[in-house]
Amino acid sequence: MLQELKKLYGANAMWTCVQQRDAIQELMKLDTDIVVALRTGIGKSLIAILPSRVETGYTVIIVPLVALMEDWIRRLDKLKISYEHFKGASTDQLKGHSNIILVSSDVATGRNASWIFTIADLYFA
Repeated sequence: MLQELKKLYGANAMWTCVQQRDAIQELMKLDTDIVVALRTGIGKSLIAILPSRVETGYTVIIVPLVALMEDWIRRLDKLKISYEHFKGASTDQLKGHSNIILVSSDVATGRNASWIFTIADLYFA
């Protein structure tokens, strides 16, 4: 995973802390879900991004605030990382062209039938 980090940030890139490295190692085991709670600016985003660059499955990033969604979009665009943003409209469809999917928490956790059907279609296609 350190090689992937260096591809994104250059040859001198290193983990910001041991917890960042450990979280990525745990995710890559694919044994269980994990919760990562680290202070602001420590590199939690990379914990979601890096595994998605080497795995073929989908990484769904549920974002709780509009400002954070804008930050995710800005960061992924800057790194030239492909993603899809599901906004919740009944006509909104995921095309499966990227394994990173951004969705707001109100769309992902509500009774939004379009999210449920769209994500199910993507996984079972």
